[in-house]
Amino acid sequence: MPTITAKIQLYVNESQAEILRLTSKTYQKACNWLSEKVVVSKNLNQRQLNNLYYKELRQRFGLKSQMAQSVMKTVIASYKSAQANGHEWSLVICSRGFNRCTSSNRESPCQKPLC
Repeated sequence: MPTITAKIQLYVNESQAEILRLTSKTYQKACNWLSEKVVVSKNLNQRQLNNLYYKELRQRFGLKSQMAQSVMKTVIASYKSAQANGHEWSLVICSRGFNRCTSSNRESPCQKPLC
């Protein structure tokens, strides 16, 4: 089944904008927390990460199930992207909401954003 990717612009009021900012910040923090675990273990197996960190991700950050799974997939994809692009293994850090990430040893954004 083909995948269709769409970029959309949302028009929100101040209250909704604040909720989106908080959600983005929580997602960022969860990605960075998991990234710290992954950089040490070098484990990119989603099933194993799920067994190790799923419950804690949900409890620590108050994430719903789908968001916790998305954090794991995003972190895994970022490390795989960095490896595929020839970067040495190093901590991948999520920054600036949903659109940028950097490895601790480089300044350019990742091919696949961490968050």
